[in-house]
Amino acid sequence: MEATKKQEKALLEKLWNSNGYFADTFEEDDLRIMQKNIDNDFPLLVGTFRDKENADLEEQLQTALTEVRTLTAQKNNYINQIDDLKVEVKDLQNQAAYTLKTLLENGLETTAMEIYTTMEIVKFKVQNNMELTDKQKQVVVSTLNQHTG
Repeated sequence: MEATKKQEKALLEKLWNSNGYFADTFEEDDLRIMQKNIDNDFPLLVGTFRDKENADLEEQLQTALTEVRTLTAQKNNYINQIDDLKVEVKDLQNQAAYTLKTLLENGLETTAMEIYTTMEIVKFKVQNNMELTDKQKQVVVSTLNQHTG
């Protein structure tokens, strides 16, 4: 059995007047809009607060998705910048090690001490099996004593 528009509108009116869930959910204005939608063969909820609420939620969702995309792009950009900086730091460390090696191999330890800390020189010498001066050995012992109590 197919309901007529008049019957559908009357059923909506009855539901709204029953003071049940339907009446708790929809305002009287919504009821009138639904009845007009039936007359015009529009979907029932078009123009009601539910339809507007859904449109608002959809807009909020799209805004949030746009923000997520923007933040993701920024994050990826920062990650790339960090990776680039790591490469630059590694290059600078390699250049510093090469410079220190060149200075020490050419007997320019005094010049090296003007540029590098004693601990950097000691570390480099130990890693490269180079002999430490008495002063450098004292620094190592002093440092070890500080850390071992």
